[in-house]
Amino acid sequence: MTEENINQEIAKAKSDFIAKLPELIGELSKSLSQVHGLKKSEAKIEILSNLVRELHNIKSVAGSYGVDFIVSACRNILDHTSYIYDLSDDDYIDVGLTNKIFNLLTNFIQNYQESDEGHFIELDSLVRTKDQKKRVLVVENDEKLIGHFKSIFDKKEISFSIVSTGVEAFNRLLNEKFDLLITDLHVGKLDGPSLIAATRVSNGVNKEISTIMLSVSYFDLLPSLSMPDYFISKNENILKEIENSITKFLTELPENESEKKIKILSLDDDTNIHDLLKISFSSHNIEYKAASTGKEFIEKYRAVKPDLVLLDLILEQESGVEVIKKIKEMDSHFDVPVIVLTSLKGKLKSDLLSEVPFIIGALSKPFTPKAMAKDVIGLFKQNKRSFNMG
Repeated sequence: MTEENINQEIAKAKSDFIAKLPELIGELSKSLSQVHGLKKSEAKIEILSNLVRELHNIKSVAGSYGVDFIVSACRNILDHTSYIYDLSDDDYIDVGLTNKIFNLLTNFIQNYQESDEGHFIELDSLVRTKDQKKRVLVVENDEKLIGHFKSIFDKKEISFSIVSTGVEAFNRLLNEKFDLLITDLHVGKLDGPSLIAATRVSNGVNKEISTIMLSVSYFDLLPSLSMPDYFISKNENILKEIENSITKFLTELPENESEKKIKILSLDDDTNIHDLLKISFSSHNIEYKAASTGKEFIEKYRAVKPDLVLLDLILEQESGVEVIKKIKEMDSHFDVPVIVLTSLKGKLKSDLLSEVPFIIGALSKPFTPKAMAKDVIGLFKQNKRSFNMG
């Protein structure tokens, strides 16, 4: 069979699959409606078991045919029916939202087109109810921790979805809009840092999503692209830290942060580096000032009061570390974050870095202007959020 014939067979099978779906979706929606308004003790749980099985089958086949909206709709129906298993026997079952998603799915199938952007927007508006305006995606395998997440989200009226692997999370992040991603470090082949990086470089709807990573230790050597906005250490305080971070997430106003111009002061005795940095920052909301000597840097520091310092370690007359120490002696309240730009390697680099106060990262020379701006801004924002969380 030729490739053209194979493609034709796949297209026919896809068309047949979609043609049969309205009847099947109608049956599933009707069966779920039978438990609406009943106490859990009165409902036939086998109805839910059959629903879950059929939806997973539909989701798998639709995914194979590349019909992303059907996949997302099935996932959200599963999300909003799974809570039934956690109800006590005297709790009443409400599947009103699930039936609305079923109706949207039916409408999509009956008017099937290759473009499904409008339906994704409508699905997002459905799951963001009047009381649940924020959506969170959690990537976690620990059932105890998942239970705590559910409790926090219910208390704070947050719409949430929980998956177990980075790959599954990434597939959802490509099309469904979420406000916050919470991921464990170890979530399969696409681990936490890789998931964060992949989401940020994708052309999906979550490129700017806020991120939290759960880990037993802080990873200060992660590339800025993989660095989460917040780290939560998996220790005895994890539940308190999770709740505090989610409270902070609900109350913060990131748009105000993004509007504020970042004032950056750079110390480097190479004017070519300043030229490259100026080009790098030119398309961003950054006020960039440059100094070539320690004396000039100190004068501009007093005048500018920067939000961030870029520091070269080795200068013609003195080291960058010595200049920062002079400022620290002059200003006892000095707490400006410092990013080191250096071509040094090995022990000398490590020794000098250990002496830099308030260092939040080290970036290497040579660099490419486009990548440098993203790295610097990423480190600055991550540090600012971590500081605020403290």
